[in-house]
Amino acid sequence: MFRGFINKKGGRHIRKVGNGAQINGDGHFDLKRFIRSNAFKFILAVFLTTGLTFLFPVESFFLPLHAPKSGSVATEDIIAPYDFYIGKSPAELEQERRKVLDNLPVYLVYDKEVTEMVRVSFRRFFDDLNKLGRQNSKAEALKNLAVKYSGLSLEQVKILGDPKAVSEFMAVLIDLADSLLNVGIIDDINSVPLAGNRLAVIVRDGQNITIPRNQVGDIALSLQLADSRINDALKDMQMREAAMASFQYLIRPNLVFSLKLTEQAKQSALGGISPFKGMVLKDELIIQKHERVTPAHLEKLNSLAALKGGNQPDGSRMAKWLPILSRFFFIGFLVAFTAAFIRYFKQEIFNSLRKLILIAVVFVLEALLTYFIDFQWHLSAYLIPVTMAAMLLTVLFEVEVGLLLAIVISLLIGIVRNFDFSISFISIIAGTVAAYSVRRVRHRHDFYRPIFYTAIAYMIAIYCVEALKFKSVVEIIKECAFGAFNGFISPLLVIALLPLFETIFKITTDITLLELSDLNHPLLKRLSLEAPGTYHHSIIIGTLAEEAAKSIEANSLLARVGSYYHDIGKSLKAEYFVENQMGAQNKHEKLSPSMSALILESHVKEGREMAKLAGLPQIIIDFIEQHHGDSIMSYFHQKALDQGASESEAAALRYPGPKPNFRESAIVSIADSVEAASRTLDDPKPTRLRNLVRKIIDDKFSSGQLNDSNLTFSDIHKIEDSFAFVLTAIFHNRIKYPEKEEHI
Repeated sequence: MFRGFINKKGGRHIRKVGNGAQINGDGHFDLKRFIRSNAFKFILAVFLTTGLTFLFPVESFFLPLHAPKSGSVATEDIIAPYDFYIGKSPAELEQERRKVLDNLPVYLVYDKEVTEMVRVSFRRFFDDLNKLGRQNSKAEALKNLAVKYSGLSLEQVKILGDPKAVSEFMAVLIDLADSLLNVGIIDDINSVPLAGNRLAVIVRDGQNITIPRNQVGDIALSLQLADSRINDALKDMQMREAAMASFQYLIRPNLVFSLKLTEQAKQSALGGISPFKGMVLKDELIIQKHERVTPAHLEKLNSLAALKGGNQPDGSRMAKWLPILSRFFFIGFLVAFTAAFIRYFKQEIFNSLRKLILIAVVFVLEALLTYFIDFQWHLSAYLIPVTMAAMLLTVLFEVEVGLLLAIVISLLIGIVRNFDFSISFISIIAGTVAAYSVRRVRHRHDFYRPIFYTAIAYMIAIYCVEALKFKSVVEIIKECAFGAFNGFISPLLVIALLPLFETIFKITTDITLLELSDLNHPLLKRLSLEAPGTYHHSIIIGTLAEEAAKSIEANSLLARVGSYYHDIGKSLKAEYFVENQMGAQNKHEKLSPSMSALILESHVKEGREMAKLAGLPQIIIDFIEQHHGDSIMSYFHQKALDQGASESEAAALRYPGPKPNFRESAIVSIADSVEAASRTLDDPKPTRLRNLVRKIIDDKFSSGQLNDSNLTFSDIHKIEDSFAFVLTAIFHNRIKYPEKEEHI
């Protein structure tokens, strides 16, 4: 019946794109074409590999291949390849740094000029008071002195100007000022930085004098001492107040905080902190076989890894880069393996940059979760939700993709965990169970079943692996609990992330399709009321398409939902389509063939716009655009020829296309023609129905409408059988029951 295969390279949402030079006809670089090219995909793969390589701590590159964990038992001797120092941990360095800062003194500089200036001020003040008694106009002299020493009132100057008073308090104030200035006075000790420090260094005459910080006098403390001394030395209250006021006016701080000297001392002290706390000599045994690993052992291993990541003692640069290149190679292999699988077995995904980016995002998301759970928060590796990726990609794509990513991500985790593949094996088992448990998810509540399956899979796999390590029952139960929690939380994460991924990457899942299959959807409700014939036609096509899709293992739900919406554009001009005319006069009889062709063509364009306004997924819009392909409108083509039109003019009466470019769309296209044609049979016997189906498929094939559909000969034979079976059931014969005779 056919010659050769129909194009097997087509697929859902596939457009053929060349991979040659990215230069357009006018010699300019074609960015859009480059983004769709394999070269751009290769660049993305390299960036993904590089990011995954350097996401995890660099020090882990240089640990021994079988470096044990803390608390585990070493499986082999680990010997130092050369001398190296044992580095202090960040916490230890921070503790020493805090200790140094707490004991760091503040530096105060003794200002001799200020000291001498204060002493001169005291002497001049007392000289002025002594001269006051020798003045002819004592009242005028008092006023002048009060103006000169503005901190004193006229009454206080008068009290202090008494010759007896001067001799009484002068010695007290001068002695007090000298003693305080000799020790040093600062303005406000609380304003000096490093308030928690207990020491102070006074820099005086090139010498550093260290004293307790609380013994450094400031102005407030000096005034307290002065008040106490004056109260003890003077009996008269007014004399005390006047003497205290004069001391407060004349005293000045002679110590200045030196930020420069304090910072120099700080840097010197911090620079003296050693980053090392010990040394391991060449050929020294770091960990002995069968020895329990302690934190001290791990400190030595981490110090060795840090040294390998820096300058090698033997000066070999290759030794530094080889571990990094090795991890890059292994991760690159996983990325390449994933790309190759998708390229050869899931070409529709490979040809969609949007879907490839989605898979890369899942890769990165799982890597980030691994980084934080295992390397930052140091939680159990059994909490890494590999099953989340398996379920998410199974629901978004197919079970094969979910299984692929479960295996690849599990191996990735094993590589970055220093080739610890026990966790990889467990994750592969749980990921496989998770992927298969969601392969037929149609409702969001179907995710509760995978919670049970994945939790059980994790617990069984973890128990088997941990038991082989001879761990205690308590430790095994603890690890199993982590796995059960992972199995519980992963499906919930998928439920939360699924709508986000569907929206961002425009992926239509079976869950969304099932929601669209509700016949109460506004578009379908409108179609049933305004174009009931078309509505019934769409329901029948849904039955035909669903069974045909099942027969070739295509997406039967997608085929059925696409059938429901493929003709929604007819609801705007329902009376121009024969299934809605209900015996009325055909309106096309009074129209020219070209005008009729425009009306028929409009139902495709108007249906597309209605679908976009309603927010239908692109995959459903594709059914609307492709169900007629670019086929000729045969009835109006013949009518135009009968009216004298040329062949070229009549041939222009065709649908705008495009042709069906995925299997489900092609099935609906064939079913649309088959259902309409079957209504014209006077005697729809099974043989005639089968011949009709075969003829329509022949016509579709010969006109090239199936060239991009990815259907094979085997698929088409199965579709033919399915259509014939369903149509026979629809047009089955009924037994004619005898009518009762009415007796008069």
